[in-house]
Amino acid sequence: MSEASAKPANILAVDSIRRIFGRKMPPLNRRERLAIRLTLLLMFRRCRVENPEHLDHPGPMIVAANHLNSLESALTPCFLIWLRGGHKVHFLIDWMYLYVPIFGWMARTGGSIPVWRKKARYKFFERIRENAEQRDPVEVSREILEQGGWLGIYPEATRNRDPHRLRPGHRGVARLALATGAPVLPVGIDFEGRGSAQKVPSYPRMIYRIGAPLRFEEEVRLARSQEGRRTSAVREAEKQVTLHVMEAISGLSGKAPAEEKASSEPRDSRRIGWREPKLRTRS
Repeated sequence: MSEASAKPANILAVDSIRRIFGRKMPPLNRRERLAIRLTLLLMFRRCRVENPEHLDHPGPMIVAANHLNSLESALTPCFLIWLRGGHKVHFLIDWMYLYVPIFGWMARTGGSIPVWRKKARYKFFERIRENAEQRDPVEVSREILEQGGWLGIYPEATRNRDPHRLRPGHRGVARLALATGAPVLPVGIDFEGRGSAQKVPSYPRMIYRIGAPLRFEEEVRLARSQEGRRTSAVREAEKQVTLHVMEAISGLSGKAPAEEKASSEPRDSRRIGWREPKLRTRS
């Protein structure tokens, strides 16, 4: 979808203080509602969403979005929670963001899942990491999906400042989708002026395009028939699911697909702290 594409059926802009504070969010407590609304003020008249009706979906869901910059990674979970009327979307994030002033507050309010593998540059923060109560983010992700919750992942696995092309997608989304049977909701994050931009701005006017859920029933049946074994057929299914998800994100974000094929393991997996989940199927 390019910037000149046809106007979608439904557009919601963050252009009214009354709209920000008037939306009800009963699943959240008073403090969480205030935090979400204050975060939305940072996006006042700088954000709109196209086709938000795709967010009205019962049951578990994996939200897969492209990744622009650090600010967007803090705003996106809060924005989606606001759009969903207070129902959380738990995004995987680098653990150090939890200890950044304001950013960490927004991340905790959004229910973000810290990934602990990356070591800190400074000894003080490294001691925090070593002494923190850590849980395996993959297991936490599975639990959320199996309990009917929503999980958020950036398949590019890192910030992508290229305004015109996506990075290759990693297979974590595909493996979780095949292991749990959860559909994938592609979200393209675009920004105004992308066509002539040399890089992603630090504080852009963002456009969220929500795609229809992608379901992979045939691939899920194949994976479960292998009883947790990652056979060549399962690996090929993971590859095709990843490519399908990234193709959808490409069409929604306006960015061209990555030139490389979907990778089986992140080349920077130690840096981002992602570990591929074991394919454990339900009985």
